[in-house]
Amino acid sequence: LNAVLGMVRTSDRRENPTALLENAGLACRHGRANDARFMIFDASMRAAAAERFELAADLRANIDSDQFSIVYQPLFDLKANQVTSVEALMRWHHPTRGHISPGVFIPLAESTGSIIDLGRMVMRRACRQLALWQTSLPGGKNLSVAVTVSARQLELYEAGSGYRVPGRISEGARQRNPIHVASRRCRRPWP
Repeated sequence: LNAVLGMVRTSDRRENPTALLENAGLACRHGRANDARFMIFDASMRAAAAERFELAADLRANIDSDQFSIVYQPLFDLKANQVTSVEALMRWHHPTRGHISPGVFIPLAESTGSIIDLGRMVMRRACRQLALWQTSLPGGKNLSVAVTVSARQLELYEAGSGYRVPGRISEGARQRNPIHVASRRCRRPWP
């Protein structure tokens, strides 16, 4: 059990108590995100929270749009001299913000619950692409695709053996609960 204390300093006794509590809450969330035991509010936290809120809304609204794409990193077998699998990597090109790093939007999707819909979309697209490669490429029948999944996705779906897609566990999930993540098994297909 961990506790984080969010604090606000003010010299104006007439300041709005609701605003002070909101600012203390922002400091608390900022402290929790940075593994701190306490955090003192500063104005940059409000700007960061507004930015995060806008980005989360954009993410939710555009999951199925062409803003999100998948690039595939091939894994090459030197003995067989061929590509044996590919790793699906999600990319987000925002129309006004440009390229947004997976290191930014994946944790945001995990914390807001959007990771479920984002994960479904990635699985659908990666499996569709794999099926195309397996039927159209010479030697493609044995090709596989690796898709990174979050612990939250595993908890809800118990991963995806129905598509023969080996899942990789996200770094954040391994750090938060390595024993729980390692104990999950792939039983049901992705919806």
